[in-house]
Amino acid sequence: MTSRAKKGNAATNVDFLLMFVAAISAVVADFNPEAPPPPHHIVVAELLDLEAAKAGLRDINTERNIENLDFKSGPHVWNWVTTNNLGAALLASKLTEEQKNNVQRVLGGMLREFALGNLAGFASRH
Repeated sequence: MTSRAKKGNAATNVDFLLMFVAAISAVVADFNPEAPPPPHHIVVAELLDLEAAKAGLRDINTERNIENLDFKSGPHVWNWVTTNNLGAALLASKLTEEQKNNVQRVLGGMLREFALGNLAGFASRH
């Protein structure tokens, strides 16, 4: 789930799913996923490619979509990630209301750090 976010005057690719998982890890002591869940649209695209190949179609291409986003708050990131990624929604459904609120606060802090030029570890390599 890579998106372009404005940082100062430049746009930077950011993996908000990794940010989301890191925020949960900061709040929930025993949370330690081996890897963040894959974006559902990637899974669907791969399945679509497989089914198309089974049907005899050739030269199948899956295109990556990068969105331009301007998040205003931690809850804004939370809402976007949990409504655009099935894996993130499943993770969120296992949290208590207090944990959800705390994760949203952590995401807000991460946004502020990102705006200051920190959190380069969440920049996408794509």
